[in-house]
Amino acid sequence: MTIADAPSKPIFGPIRIEEMRQNEELTRHVMKVVADACKHSKGRYSSVSIANGLSSGEMRLWGVLTPPARLEAAAVTRITGDTCEIILAGPSFDDVAPFVPALEKYAKSQNCERMSVTGPQWFSRQLPKEWFVREVRYERTLSDAG
Repeated sequence: MTIADAPSKPIFGPIRIEEMRQNEELTRHVMKVVADACKHSKGRYSSVSIANGLSSGEMRLWGVLTPPARLEAAAVTRITGDTCEIILAGPSFDDVAPFVPALEKYAKSQNCERMSVTGPQWFSRQLPKEWFVREVRYERTLSDAG
């Protein structure tokens, strides 16, 4: 195996809205990954709501890139008050979980006191040990109400 054949470690970092505005191909690819991740949000987010949040500056986009240029996953964060929330991660949270410490570092640089993420119980196995369950949220779709 040569160095060129060796698997490359993924790179994690922000994808800025300015970069997307300047590169239509990047935007299409990023939004496809975001749309795939939205499928796991149980209707909380859509690619349109994420695009609007990114355009307004309310949300920030992060990418997991496998060199030379394959976007594997994306994460979207939003800062509200003193909390940085990971509102979307995927298409598989497994691809984003190793980079949660980098998001924590970003949150600290923005003077956040805490981070949060909403997800299934198995997220607890993927998050760093300092994370804990704060609440359990129950939900019902009212369209099936009698």
